Amino acid sequence: MIYFYNKIWLFLLPLSVLPIILHLLFVKKVKKVEFTYLFLIQKVLNQYLPKKRIVDIIVVLLRCLIIFFIIIFLSYPVMYSLPKKNIINLYILIDNSCSMQQKIFNYTKFELCKEYIGKLLNQLTDVSNLKVKIILFNDSVEVVTPQFVAVNKKLVEQIVQLKPSFRNTNLNGAIEYVLSECIEKQNEKNNLYKILVFTDLAEHIVQNNVTVATTSVAGFSNNIDIS
Repeated sequence: MIYFYNKIWLFLLPLSVLPIILHLLFVKKVKKVEFTYLFLIQKVLNQYLPKKRIVDIIVVLLRCLIIFFIIIFLSYPVMYSLPKKNIINLYILIDNSCSMQQKIFNYTKFELCKEYIGKLLNQLTDVSNLKVKIILFNDSVEVVTPQFVAVNKKLVEQIVQLKPSFRNTNLNGAIEYVLSECIEKQNEKNNLYKILVFTDLAEHIVQNNVTVATTSVAGFSNNIDIS
């Protein structure tokens, strides 16, 4: 992109067509002069006038370009490129264990969770550099979207159709799955990884091997954010 430091000079750009206007205003009018024999004169004019017109047009255009570039030079143009946006890869981990079927005000925790995620994604539809991967977890891991996808209505509808399970919960399995993917892609530039976890924080959610996950996260603290 081009940025002009002295933009006020750009208001003078219409002056670049001034030579054309002056040329049209001061064109000499042809005077009729009676003469007896015009054959030789007409022959010379037929050879000379076309060349003269071309030269006049070139001279006028050069004058216009000179004025144009002088104004551009005075406006001090600077070219710069926009910084490349980092791609935000968002992992959404959804707890669909048995405890998520507990009701709160006639709605299960899982239904409230899906509703909140849907509202969140609807607010993020305009974020062009955001991609989302949906993962369900209980005592196992189920990948809903195998690849990172852009936020759209189809993704929201896919979340609405998710079902809870009757299994126990193990968050470690989901975290380890995400971290293993991040380790494989750690050399990719301009990639940021965010992990968003939706769970009811049941007591059985984390087992004794939680140190495995925390140790792995420590090595990627600059690129991974767990919420």
